[in-house]
Amino acid sequence: MFVSTQATQGGLDRVLSQETLSTLLDLALQTLRCDRTALFLLDRWGVSRPVDARGLSQSYLEKVTGHFPWDRKAPHPKPIFIPNVQRTRRKIPKDIILREGIQAMAFIPLVFEGRPIGKLMLYWNQPHRFTREEKRLIGNLARLASDAIGHALLRDQVTQERDHHRLFLETLPLAYYRTTPEGQILEVNSACRALFGIQPDEDLSALRVEDFYPDPRKRGRFLALLLLRHKTGRR
Repeated sequence: MFVSTQATQGGLDRVLSQETLSTLLDLALQTLRCDRTALFLLDRWGVSRPVDARGLSQSYLEKVTGHFPWDRKAPHPKPIFIPNVQRTRRKIPKDIILREGIQAMAFIPLVFEGRPIGKLMLYWNQPHRFTREEKRLIGNLARLASDAIGHALLRDQVTQERDHHRLFLETLPLAYYRTTPEGQILEVNSACRALFGIQPDEDLSALRVEDFYPDPRKRGRFLALLLLRHKTGRR
């Protein structure tokens, strides 16, 4: 299932609590002893946008919005380590970064279900040599953040799709109802309520689908046909 990252910026608060976001960034600061950190997510248009940060100016976050050093379709982007911003030859907004007082940095891709969903940024105020142990810890942190954010976004996407489906059915000008195989009514739309005189606050569990049939015996024949089609794979 493709995960949409529409829930960036304020919308992310709907799927991930501020406490969870703070924990991720605080963990980065404490574990890796970096001076600053930030979390960016790709929006629906593939633009990298900040959702939370520590120790960075709003001006800086606005200026680096949109910067994403990997191919947005790459399934396995690699972390980028810059031990000395002043000396690096990588194509980064060096002037903006140096004016913020950043001397070393790491770009950590966040990947979920084979697609980049954002990046975790780590910053140091002085040039920094990245050790093998630090890179291992960064990899573990990236997987933790990717899973937490990816699953939250996936849950939110499923919820939104379910809500859209319910809205479609509710506004459908045709009677719709959903039942269990035993005939218990689970859901009806407005058109169905109007057709059968069901009140908005009426308990659906008291209704049986046979009540919707002029001849209740036809329910049995219809159900038998459905079961037969299910067993044979016919539609």
